[in-house]
Amino acid sequence: MKFYKINNDFERIIDNEYYVPVERLQNIFIESIAICIYSIDLTYRKPGSQTSGMDSIHFKTSKHIEDEYLIANLPKKKRNHCKYKSAENIKVQRAKIISSELREQFKRQAQSYNKNLCLSLVSKCIIKSIRKNYIASPVKRVWIPKNNKLGLRPLGILTIREKVLQNIILLSSTPILEFSADSLSFGFRPQRSGTQCIAYLFNKIANARKLNRKQSRMEPVSKAVYEATKEDKYTKKIRQRTSLITKR
Repeated sequence: MKFYKINNDFERIIDNEYYVPVERLQNIFIESIAICIYSIDLTYRKPGSQTSGMDSIHFKTSKHIEDEYLIANLPKKKRNHCKYKSAENIKVQRAKIISSELREQFKRQAQSYNKNLCLSLVSKCIIKSIRKNYIASPVKRVWIPKNNKLGLRPLGILTIREKVLQNIILLSSTPILEFSADSLSFGFRPQRSGTQCIAYLFNKIANARKLNRKQSRMEPVSKAVYEATKEDKYTKKIRQRTSLITKR
């Protein structure tokens, strides 16, 4: 509730062009514990929270813990002519080793692990305490394949702490940017996409075509008006001919 209240205050103050109160509100917004907890919750919901950075710390699901348990308890002998850690062998052993009781246990372990990680992040991500002695952690570089093209492209993976801090700054700047940005910009903005831009352009082109059709449409003309215009054209042609004869 506090987050939405401060958001509304931002819009009200920017509308009246009071820039000093906006800066004060933004500092309160960034340094609050509520926004820290909210940004941790946002990072936890995103799918990128399950990829680890340079510190190899990430939020875990029950499948992560299940895979760790399975690799630790694989039989050392080769079975069914499969390799020890091949996909076929792991698939066979998963059905044999892991039961429904173990899966419920893995779910509870994943929930407890994520809760402890969230509590540890709260103390690390309060900007009021780390404002003076903040040092950014290094970014992990990963090469991933390009979409519909040959080759690879680089991707930088941040640590979870950096992701939470980025969300805090984004949440504090979004109400200001959204209120003062151009209404026709669609890229990298919440609740907007390229499809909306295409739809806007399509509607503009369709309306322009309708106007052109209305202007070029022939209106019905009465017989008397048609004959009068016909006579005018005839008289114009005669005048042109007589003018040419007199010039000669």
